[in-house]
Amino acid sequence: MLTSSLLATGVYIYYYQEQIIPKAFQAAISALKLPINAKHVEISLLKDFPRLSLLLHQVTIKDSENTNNILVADQVGCVFNIIHFLKGKYILEQLFVNQGTLSIPVQKQVARTVRTDNAIEDALQANFTFPVHLKKLVLNDVKCIYPGKLSSEQVIIHTQKIFAKFNMQNQHLSMHVKGQAVIQEIAYKPISYASTIPIYISTDIEYNLLEQVYSLHRSTIKQSNNTLYLQGTWSPNIVKPYIDIQLKAPRLAISKILAFIPAVYREQVLSYGPKGKLACNLQFTQRDKTSIAVDFKLHEGSLLPKNLKQSIQVENVVGKLTIPNIQELNTSTLQVDNYEVKLGASQLSGSIQLNDFKKLYIKNQAKIVLDFPTLMPALSSSSDMHPTGQLIGHWDLNTSLDNILKHNAIHKSTSFKGQLSAQGVQFIYNQTLFQLQECVSLLLQDNVLHIKDVAGHIEGKPFVLSGTIDNWSTFLGDNQHKLHFNAKLYADYLALDKILQVSTMQHNHKPMDWSWLTTYLRGELECDIEEVIYKRFRGNKIRGRFKIVEQQLIADAIELIFAGGKARLAGSISTKADSLEIYTYANLQNVQLPALFYTFENFNQRFLEDRHLGGHVCSDIELTIQTDKQLHIDVNSLKADIAVQLHNGLLRDFEPMQRLSAYVPEKELKLLRFSSLKNNIHIKDQTIHIPPMEVHTSLTSIQLAGTHTFDGKIAYNLVVPLRNANSEEIRRQMPEINEEALAGLNLYLKLEGTTQNYALRYGNSLFKLNIKENLKRQGTILGDILQGNAAPKQAKELSTDEYFDFG
Repeated sequence: MLTSSLLATGVYIYYYQEQIIPKAFQAAISALKLPINAKHVEISLLKDFPRLSLLLHQVTIKDSENTNNILVADQVGCVFNIIHFLKGKYILEQLFVNQGTLSIPVQKQVARTVRTDNAIEDALQANFTFPVHLKKLVLNDVKCIYPGKLSSEQVIIHTQKIFAKFNMQNQHLSMHVKGQAVIQEIAYKPISYASTIPIYISTDIEYNLLEQVYSLHRSTIKQSNNTLYLQGTWSPNIVKPYIDIQLKAPRLAISKILAFIPAVYREQVLSYGPKGKLACNLQFTQRDKTSIAVDFKLHEGSLLPKNLKQSIQVENVVGKLTIPNIQELNTSTLQVDNYEVKLGASQLSGSIQLNDFKKLYIKNQAKIVLDFPTLMPALSSSSDMHPTGQLIGHWDLNTSLDNILKHNAIHKSTSFKGQLSAQGVQFIYNQTLFQLQECVSLLLQDNVLHIKDVAGHIEGKPFVLSGTIDNWSTFLGDNQHKLHFNAKLYADYLALDKILQVSTMQHNHKPMDWSWLTTYLRGELECDIEEVIYKRFRGNKIRGRFKIVEQQLIADAIELIFAGGKARLAGSISTKADSLEIYTYANLQNVQLPALFYTFENFNQRFLEDRHLGGHVCSDIELTIQTDKQLHIDVNSLKADIAVQLHNGLLRDFEPMQRLSAYVPEKELKLLRFSSLKNNIHIKDQTIHIPPMEVHTSLTSIQLAGTHTFDGKIAYNLVVPLRNANSEEIRRQMPEINEEALAGLNLYLKLEGTTQNYALRYGNSLFKLNIKENLKRQGTILGDILQGNAAPKQAKELSTDEYFDFG
């Protein structure tokens, strides 16, 4: 009987489908309460028998105002129950949408009432309702667009295949949804996400019509190897809405999380090459206030910054984020109970607690191990330092992140303590072996770094460094502040030429600019060094202070033993301008003259060298000069006043003096000794100015004055008395002169040219003028004697040794 009725119904529908289709179509419009347009409509009884199918082609559904499209699809299939249909009730049981775009309208707050058995509210709070007898919904290749409040905000989900089943019993609607979709885009405020990887959805939802409460059960979202489990309840009740959702992710790839970070920050994070798996449990509650609680643990984490050759392993990061009220972040807490960061055998571990997300109070306890043999290869491709040993330390920090991240001084309430000690640390730097004793320790306390018992050996010779570095944490937050240091250095031996061999050079082999140190440093270093070597320089018992004040490096009362004598140094280097302003004062006492010339490599000239010289020198030197930041000297700026006094001087085999052999006996010129010499030498405009100096002896005397330029041009004037001079040369040049008339006369010579090519010339005009003056003076003396006005004084007998006196 039932079969006959159904067949009769089928025949009836077949013959009267032209009348039935408009009624069914109108029923769909009436149920949705939205305008529907379709290019072509088909009706079928056999396809879904014993149900009636209505297939709409080229469908457009507009909003209630008939302005915007809600659905545009190639096909929309509607299935009705025949029994209801025969009773004149066109109730939709199944809905199929194929290849289309669904644009969800912006939600409007409207008053909601519980409908009859034939209808329920839409789960998405739209301004239209679905019939309660909808049993099945299928979306195939449908793009769903969810707009935000702003035109720039939207979410696009491509539902490749979604099945939804509905069951209504006793005012409870049960829904089971499963399928595959792609979250193509999320653009909401700072979040910008895009993907082409499908996600798989399976969820059970229940809806209580009377209480207006949704319940989420056994819900999973999968993408690749990442799975999210969800459960919870929510209610859209306009009087008292709420959300209470739990999310669990047992193994979520960090790369998937980064996709939701704003692009401007995502690129910065991606540059560190983050990897790992995150397990988390999230509780989201929204009632009178919105709260979030998250437990998390990071597995297999790693970072690979671009400047490292090896990944940093981040392991066992366990913690909890608690935000009781998202509107009151001062109640929020981030607790990391444990973290471990490893690079080779180096390790950083500890715990972090961050309270009050407005003031950002942080507590951090950490332990650190720096293992040099494995750390150095990870930091650079190659190293010739061959470090060994470890630095082991710990710290305890209690402060506000404002004091660390913002440009202000660290607050007095900040507590920072820590210690760093060495175990078997040694390394080779510029072919110099450095070794640290195991008692080495650095003590951190608040804003002060205490350098305590930093001792060891340099090339097997002991050294000790102690002192404090103040203001260091403030400096890290804002380098406009300066580091304040106060330290003492004792060392048995420093080979500065080896230590500074490469450290003063950049990769392009240009001298490094060290002037930046005075920009960031201020303080004092007291030195006590037994021996310092730099190239040919050998200094012993170096005592004194070096200071940095107002971008000036100041040497204060430096004393040392040098070249058999003593030296005292003072001066300053100002780095305020683009060039370095250097001022130096030096006092030398009994310094060996040959050693002085040898140490400074004969002052970069070959004219007068250490092999020519002997004696001890005392001198006061005052010098000013300018250089660029790479220490290239501006020779035009060099100015110096040198007060020099030479004792027991010696001039040996000096070739220009040998040129005087034509006028002075040669044996007197090969080895000149002089008991003392005083003069004030001036340097200016790239020229050394030597005022007149005179040598007296029982045999002869020589007067000397002239100039010597930096490029080797010389112009010296010499005056040689003719007593004991070579008279044969004089007669050859002036045969008309009587030899007896030469007594008391001077010979005038000029040494001119360059240090490589010079000539000695005779000043004939000056010599003749000297003769006339001498004869006139002798005639006056003779007249006085004949008149009895004066008696000649007996000349003092001088020793005949070869010592000269400079006056």
